[in-house]
This record gives sequence, C-alpha cells and structure tokens, in this order.
Amino acid sequence: MKVSIKDKVRHYLNPLHVFCSLNYIFNKEKALRAARAYEQKIYKPFVTSIF
Repeated sequence: MKVSIKDKVRHYLNPLHVFCSLNYIFNKEKALRAARAYEQKIYKPFVTSIF
C-alpha cells in the first residue's frame, strides 16, 4: 500500500497530534480545549471540504 500525500496531511493535522504537541506547552486541560477548538474550527471544515 502506497501512502499518499493526502493521507500524510490528514495524519499530521489530526487533532490527536495537535493535542500531544500542545501537551508539552500547556497543562492537560488547556491542551485539550485548544485541540478541541482546533478540531471544530479548522480540522473538520478543512478535511470535509478538501478531502
């Protein structure tokens, strides 16, 4: 199976990756809120409209 660029983008922009990255900067609660906001405002509209 060949991994496409679209699959790579979806993987790295995944809200779980964002949460894990933010967890190094913020405490767990703030990172979770930021990741949820990112998912609702950026990730879902981007993924559903582009992919």
